[in-house]
Amino acid sequence: MRPIKWNKLAKEDYYKNIDYLLLQWSDKEAQNFINDVEKIIFILRIGIVDFQETDYPDIRRCVMSEQITLFYKIHENKSIELLRFWSINMDNKKIGF
Repeated sequence: MRPIKWNKLAKEDYYKNIDYLLLQWSDKEAQNFINDVEKIIFILRIGIVDFQETDYPDIRRCVMSEQITLFYKIHENKSIELLRFWSINMDNKKIGF
């Protein structure tokens, strides 16, 4: 199994998305997001799939929903670093891995 590491921005994005869902939608939608993230982390950890490549070296993306994309990096030792849970509401020019 591949180790998974969350960087600071990924953690911040994750909790901001949950807060947004709780405020604007419902507990159910927030829980669905949490469950989806757990499923994707499991897939990444066991190495079933590596998702779509990006223009950034070693960085891939997984579309979580129409609104949120997970960006992650595969390191040389095969560990996975979660970089961002990017929302369509965020400014693409400031993605900053």
